Amino acid sequence: MPDKERFELVDMSYQRGMGDRRACITVLLKVDGVQFTGAGRVVGPVNATYAAINDALNLAHEAMILPAKLVRFTLSADDEGADADALTKVTVQNAHLPGFIGQGKSDDTIESAAIAYINALNELAHAMLSAPGD
Repeated sequence: MPDKERFELVDMSYQRGMGDRRACITVLLKVDGVQFTGAGRVVGPVNATYAAINDALNLAHEAMILPAKLVRFTLSADDEGADADALTKVTVQNAHLPGFIGQGKSDDTIESAAIAYINALNELAHAMLSAPGD
């Protein structure tokens, strides 16, 4: 496995109005050290986050990674108190490779989901680089 992750979440912003179920997420993502901005505006903040990440990956010409299909999403807390961190675990796959798991932890639920998705995509990217025939 390479020492460095290919994808890194640098920053993200979130906006949602009270009367609008759509969330607007903007992410700043590093792909092999180069920064790309992506945006997503769909129903649900996690869906919008993943759409924004996919948008940034499309701009980075990462067509081999996408479409990555989210096949499992779980969310829990690391404590029962008000200061608990969100723990997110996701599984993604693409048409050629089985599921890859990513985990995220943050005091912000949406950030935790983004970190988990990025980590799963990194696992998928590592597997694609080491797949036979490459």
